[in-house]
Amino acid sequence: LGWKLPKPLRLFTARVTKPKSVGKPKVKKIDAFNGLAKHLIGNTKNEALREVELTGRNMQQRWRTYMCRFKKTLNANHTETGLGITRRELARGMSIPQKL
Repeated sequence: LGWKLPKPLRLFTARVTKPKSVGKPKVKKIDAFNGLAKHLIGNTKNEALREVELTGRNMQQRWRTYMCRFKKTLNANHTETGLGITRRELARGMSIPQKL
């Protein structure tokens, strides 16, 4: 047998190279919330807020609470008419006196 290997053998062999690091390292969530707490304390005009020791964990909990309430309000805004009648009830033909 006369098997020949192609000359550009490096195309077929895997080489392990060290990946190039590009840009800044990733920021962890807790570090981002710590930075947010420091920024808030440093730039607020509310003295009562400066006395409270805000940590990254506190900011994360406050953000979750805010987003949970915001999503509920946004969902209510999209699904309710403001009269206590949902769009589904309006589609069925229910009127306000029937609802009351």
